Amino acid sequence: MQNSILEVELLFLLIEKICIVVVAAYLITRTKYFHRVIDKQPSFRDRLILTLFFGGFSIYGTYSGIEIFGAVANIRDLAPIIAGLIGGPFIGLAVGLIGGIHRYFLGGFTAIPCALATIISGVLAGLIYQLRKKEFIGIPWAALFAVSMESFHMLLTLLIARPFADALQVVKEVGIPMIGANSIGVAIFALIIVNLIKEKRTSWERDRYYAELERKVYEMEKLYRLGVQVSSTLDINVVLDFCINTTVEVLEARVGFLLLADEQSSRLFLATMAKSEDKIPHSQGLSSTDSVRIVKPQKVWLEPGKGIAGRVAKDKKSLLVNSVDSKERLNRIYENCRFEVKSVLSVPLLVKDKVIGVIQVCNKRKDVVFRKEDEHLLVSFAVHAAIAIENAKLYQEVAEKERMKKELEIAHQLQTSLLPENPPQVKGYEIGAMSVPATEVGGDFYDFIDVSEGKIGFVIADVAGKGLPAALFMALSRSFLRAEAIGNLEAKTVMEKTNRLISGDAREGMFVTAFYAILDIAGKNLRLSNAGHNPPLLFHSSTGECEELRIEGIALGAFAEARFQEKEIILRKGDVVVFYTDGVVEAIDNNNQQFGMERLIKIFHDKPYLQATQLVELIKKEVEQFTEGQPQFDDFTLVVLKVV
Repeated sequence: MQNSILEVELLFLLIEKICIVVVAAYLITRTKYFHRVIDKQPSFRDRLILTLFFGGFSIYGTYSGIEIFGAVANIRDLAPIIAGLIGGPFIGLAVGLIGGIHRYFLGGFTAIPCALATIISGVLAGLIYQLRKKEFIGIPWAALFAVSMESFHMLLTLLIARPFADALQVVKEVGIPMIGANSIGVAIFALIIVNLIKEKRTSWERDRYYAELERKVYEMEKLYRLGVQVSSTLDINVVLDFCINTTVEVLEARVGFLLLADEQSSRLFLATMAKSEDKIPHSQGLSSTDSVRIVKPQKVWLEPGKGIAGRVAKDKKSLLVNSVDSKERLNRIYENCRFEVKSVLSVPLLVKDKVIGVIQVCNKRKDVVFRKEDEHLLVSFAVHAAIAIENAKLYQEVAEKERMKKELEIAHQLQTSLLPENPPQVKGYEIGAMSVPATEVGGDFYDFIDVSEGKIGFVIADVAGKGLPAALFMALSRSFLRAEAIGNLEAKTVMEKTNRLISGDAREGMFVTAFYAILDIAGKNLRLSNAGHNPPLLFHSSTGECEELRIEGIALGAFAEARFQEKEIILRKGDVVVFYTDGVVEAIDNNNQQFGMERLIKIFHDKPYLQATQLVELIKKEVEQFTEGQPQFDDFTLVVLKVV
């Protein structure tokens, strides 16, 4: 009974020592050296480090032992057993030698059997590693091997140690505790190793899964990038060829077709096709577009809903058929295939739910059928291809718009050339003028006309509409008015004759508002006539008063037989006359408020001393500050006449 209690106590003491070993062992299993041993790819350095590590544990197992009757109950054999089972004979022998030689030199009547048992444990564990083809034997077998080796250890002690009676007594006292402690230690260590192997297997499977996922992502990314490249091309033939070429290449198809929908009849026609070269091995894949050649087929028409492509166009859904029937094979689009069509993948080309075509591939190379993954890839690519094809179709429209833009630029240059480069220099007067169109070509214009000796005509006008038509109508109106003004001293007569000419050529909805004034330079008076235009302002610097020069009259071109009025005013020194278009007073700010007459009049009240050109620039600046970056909605035209 007393011996049993002693054995149990000794067992628990040894297990306590094992716990320290196990903690350290767990840490070493997390190192890169141990991982390379488990992966069966250890370097000499890895073997050396693990040998020293387990050799040190073997020595620790001796020192942490408990001396009984001149012998030491220990866990020394645990280290070479584990080292041999995971590292093979080299590591097992080396660790066994370190632990065994150390034990031998400690002396005692059991030194030789203990040293031999430690060395043999490492060697036999390494041989098991080799017999198992470097596979770990698992937890139960590792624990059973530890029991066997400790039992062999006890047997050697009985066979070699003398006196025999003492050896027998030692075996009785330490045999069961050492067998139990070392087998438990090996089992715990084996559990750690098995879990590590499972972790690495799980990690490997995860890496394999991620590698497969990355491959899929790569394929998707490749198709996406190719789609982006296709979308950047505007030549319809290049786009079509590139789309089908890329599809055949990436999906490793033997042939591919691209059919377009006829907008008038809704029928499909074969636009282009591509074939892969039969000489390329399937295992190599298609590495470049040189592996695929474009074939320009005869135009083949498919009726709506007929054949696989027709059904795809009608249903607006992709279709994968891996068992093509004989009726489908008779379809004329397969005439150039020269092989039996077995597998077909067809996807619609959709733009805003409208079918513009169908892209279709047949037969994976080496007779491998298409899969759902291929269908998903082609559907993704078809999105980009459809946009690219639609963009190419719209290219002519874009080119046409660009042509019109060029025309507008030319018209703008024409309009600018028709406006006076500089106001006339007239003694006793200052004249300033400016016109800023709201679009490329505006409808506003002003002009100065040499009416006769000592007489200058002032014109400011606003043509209905914007852009090129307004510019052309503006040029026509200016020419008519200029022609009628020369030599004619009555402002209203000029307006009436000009109106008849414009009315004869004006299309429906085209008209011009205009204000015309004839300045008598010597007499300092103005003869005025208005055709539905904003009344000019007359500012008297001497009194600070401002008045509108209102005269009745309708727009030029509105009514051929219209009559116009005339008014004459006397100018005094310091007087300022401002001719303007509605783009000045109707300019709006961020709160949708108009610049208005009051702000315009205030400028003259505040700065009556400025020159005419300075007043023009100041008005422009005030309007720009008022609008605070708001887009210019209407043309901005000013003419300022100041008496000095």
